[in-house]
Amino acid sequence: MVWVAKNDNRPPMAFAGIWRPWTGTRGTKKAPIEGEHLLYSFLMTEVVEPIHPKAVPVILADEQSWYIWLNGSVEETLELQRPAPADMIKIVAHGTSKED
Repeated sequence: MVWVAKNDNRPPMAFAGIWRPWTGTRGTKKAPIEGEHLLYSFLMTEVVEPIHPKAVPVILADEQSWYIWLNGSVEETLELQRPAPADMIKIVAHGTSKED
């Protein structure tokens, strides 16, 4: 597990994302889970590329962008859907396993 933040003080921020219900099989081959699942997809920066090479997060770094993402028009929210500058976030901690 990797933790990212704006800086070492770890002020609040949010990653933009989209969720939707999906019916099918999730989980592992040993423990499949059938049924309806809520899938959450992060709209993903270069700092995260070594972890998720095809993902570049959209970062909602202030209250105004949070409000627009949740309440704005389609046009306003589309303006937020751009990769954050590479120096906007940094890796601040690594866990020792997936559960960390």
